[in-house]
Amino acid sequence: MSAMLTVRSRHGAAPDGVPSAVHSGNMGDIIYALPTLAALRTQRLVLNACRDPGVGGRVLGPGMAEFLVPLLLAQPGLRQVDVAEVPVRLSPGFGARARSVVLSEGLPLEHVPAGALGVDHVLDRFRLQPLDRLHLVDAHARAAGVRVNGAQPFLHLPEPVERRADAPIVLSLTPRYRHQPCEFFAALLKGLGPVVMVGLPEDAAVYAGIAGELITAKDGMELARLIAGARAFVGAPSLPYAIAEGLKVPRLVDVPAFPANAFPLGADGWVMPAGLPAARRMLEAMLEGKGREVPLALNAARDARVALPAAPMGRIKAYVRLGPHYAEPPAAVAPLALAPVPQRVELALPPQAEPPQAVRFDVGERVGPFDVVALRLFDAQGHELWRLEAGEAALRAQPRGNLSFQPGPAGRPLWVNVDGHAWIELPVPAERLAALRGGGQLAADLRALAPEEITALLTAAAAERDAARAEQAAARADQAAARAEADAARGAYAETLAERDRARADHMAAMADVHSLTAQRDALHARIEGIYRSTSWKVSAPVRVAMRLLRGRGLRG
Repeated sequence: MSAMLTVRSRHGAAPDGVPSAVHSGNMGDIIYALPTLAALRTQRLVLNACRDPGVGGRVLGPGMAEFLVPLLLAQPGLRQVDVAEVPVRLSPGFGARARSVVLSEGLPLEHVPAGALGVDHVLDRFRLQPLDRLHLVDAHARAAGVRVNGAQPFLHLPEPVERRADAPIVLSLTPRYRHQPCEFFAALLKGLGPVVMVGLPEDAAVYAGIAGELITAKDGMELARLIAGARAFVGAPSLPYAIAEGLKVPRLVDVPAFPANAFPLGADGWVMPAGLPAARRMLEAMLEGKGREVPLALNAARDARVALPAAPMGRIKAYVRLGPHYAEPPAAVAPLALAPVPQRVELALPPQAEPPQAVRFDVGERVGPFDVVALRLFDAQGHELWRLEAGEAALRAQPRGNLSFQPGPAGRPLWVNVDGHAWIELPVPAERLAALRGGGQLAADLRALAPEEITALLTAAAAERDAARAEQAAARADQAAARAEADAARGAYAETLAERDRARADHMAAMADVHSLTAQRDALHARIEGIYRSTSWKVSAPVRVAMRLLRGRGLRG
């Protein structure tokens, strides 16, 4: 082990120099990495405890890693599992914010060379590629440069588990990565036999209104044996579903529209239809062993490009942060249905062990724009502590994720849930947060825009964009015409200057000729005057007179 990683616990034993790898989670991702670990002949696996929900959405605490150890050591060829960590914390900014807000506990390793970690392979590198529409089994294999077959079972149990006729249906839901509300699952499972819901005691709110028994497994092996003996697995992408996928038990999966990277591969696996009647018929056929005969079954092994329509109901959530990061489950969850006018949704915040440091508002699972008309915070006595009055600029300055803002009605910005996991930390002053220690309520007046409204917004935005483009094109044409006129004027002016210069040149040449002729004339006059003044001219005067007389010209001249 390198000096960079600190080992917290060691399980099993493998000789030095055997093939090794490291993985920082999430828990389900580690299960999906098993085919790659087998292809790499890995004998020693290091689980790097790391929590970076604000950066990479990854949470693998030491206890979560220990939970997986018995199941991992049962896999053929894997002889040692170490739980380790990089003892660092990453914070944004400086001052009080750097002391109170923690982006990461531990260190993600996808950019760290394997040699610096004392391992042969860094499986975190599966995150360095687009993951939507790429199954996580294949994502790990691609990152490691190996070929695997995710359609075959890749999770092994040391002892077989009998699947009895009276076995329960195992249901696994999480606050994230789901497509349907609790009401859908309650109606889907009603009357089909016993239901076991898997999760921690604090996950009860996730299963609100669903009849069944909530069971918390002591470790990954116990959870895997429970799923292996179930009549069927129903649920959303999660650790339990990853185990069901590895065991290839009959499974019906609520695959979210984004990210679609954990869907059934191989036999006995189907993506849940969006409509309740079709989902019910499919599940009934699966329980009768006739799942392959269901006409509406969509086997994702043949077509992994899953794109389901949005459910008519979403949920909004509130989280309260006491320490450096937010923890699951949310403090409060409430449904949100489509409506033509804003709804009042009240989220009851329970009393806290210490004064809260921040409150986070999750817009919900529905992708698209929301009109948030009002948002207010009350203490346990009903006194208003805070209300949302911040403009778009102030909201953009808040810590947030997968949430953007667009111009909306009445000067309010539309909140756009980019991928179904949008959230924002509310700008509540610290002195007012202290009043929430005894509990309180977050009241929201908002509505999720209906598809036709979104279409109208997109149409209006497209029209505005086209109009702006047309105006820009007209402006460019006018500018080009003005430039052409200016070029023509400059050309005419240049020609005028050239004609003036030619006239000046002709004038200068004529003046030079005049000066030359005048000089010649003056020279001749001077020469003649010189002759007239010369002595020879004067002495020869009689001779010239005689010659005139002889020629009969007389004396005139």
